Amino acid sequence: MTKEKIEELMKEARLMRPLRHNNVIRFYGVAAGIEPLMIVMELVAGGALDTYLKTESTNVSIQERMNMCLDAAWGIEYVHQKGVIHRDIAARNCLYGNKCLKISDFGLSQRSDVIQLGATEKCPVRWVAPEVFLTMQFRNSADVWAFGILVWEVFTNGMTPYQTWQGPEIKQNIIYNNYRLPFPDWAPPMLVDLIVNKVWQGDPNSRYPSGLVAREMEKMCPSKYVHWRLPFPDS
Repeated sequence: MTKEKIEELMKEARLMRPLRHNNVIRFYGVAAGIEPLMIVMELVAGGALDTYLKTESTNVSIQERMNMCLDAAWGIEYVHQKGVIHRDIAARNCLYGNKCLKISDFGLSQRSDVIQLGATEKCPVRWVAPEVFLTMQFRNSADVWAFGILVWEVFTNGMTPYQTWQGPEIKQNIIYNNYRLPFPDWAPPMLVDLIVNKVWQGDPNSRYPSGLVAREMEKMCPSKYVHWRLPFPDS
């Protein structure tokens, strides 16, 4: 493992260490005794959310999908409250097991109000907010946009966003043509309205913040235990 890779791993470990929330993957430590170094995290039996959605699509009810989205919303809100921009919200970076979703993969995350991307720096273009294309700057509002794409993934069984388009076409269509991904007809109308009109607002200043998104989602999920959003006690 190169020195650069070790530094990246340790940076991710330091960022994750203080995070304690039921909808955020739990960090336990770094296994540094042998190569390669590895981050030790809690085991989530169901694995990656995108894989779960594809393999279990016929068994996942609308209510379970709504609860997945609510879990993600509270996880993102908690991360934002801790001053962290995740920067890579997507179904592939969520873990799901025992009917509970956890935000994971903090490799691109930073504790900051704004992240300025370098000219050659890669970013997950299919989950990128319009303003990131224009300014190369990430704020919490860009995570909120990506949450909307995550919700779309949940309701399309893990389909690839903008499947037939590449980066330039995605940028052209979402910024200049105001294109938004279509939800399936069976998706709850209140949810679709929240995502399309509030979460996918082109102007980041008009976009709902993560806490408001979570509270609006909670109104749509009356059967979900509210206390799940609370952080773990320190141990």
